[in-house]
Amino acid sequence: EWSDFVNWVLLGLLRAEELNFTRRQALETNCSNIAGPFQEFSNSGQAFGDQYKRMFCNAISAVGNFRELLQRNLDTFLVRHGANMVNNGKSGLMYFHPYGAPERAGPAPKEGDKLEIIPK
Repeated sequence: EWSDFVNWVLLGLLRAEELNFTRRQALETNCSNIAGPFQEFSNSGQAFGDQYKRMFCNAISAVGNFRELLQRNLDTFLVRHGANMVNNGKSGLMYFHPYGAPERAGPAPKEGDKLEIIPK
């Protein structure tokens, strides 16, 4: 559940960047009365329970969208260009793979396989 939650928050920050929904806008609207394309941030965390229904807007209010977060914390270390940009039709595709279903175990390593020694 925790990894799902973190993944969804990250995807929400990326979506906010894609829509150019900024921290300032989230703070000004106080995460309510959001209309138009930004409306998805007002109640979209409902799947995690009522207390999290505004989690995306709250996350954006706290740290900004993905671009704002990177600019504030990693701007001197990480230059975003090309494949590192959110896809706006002019750049490479930035895609986050889902974590899958951790409750479902896959096949075990083959006997003598290198993966077999990792947990030991």
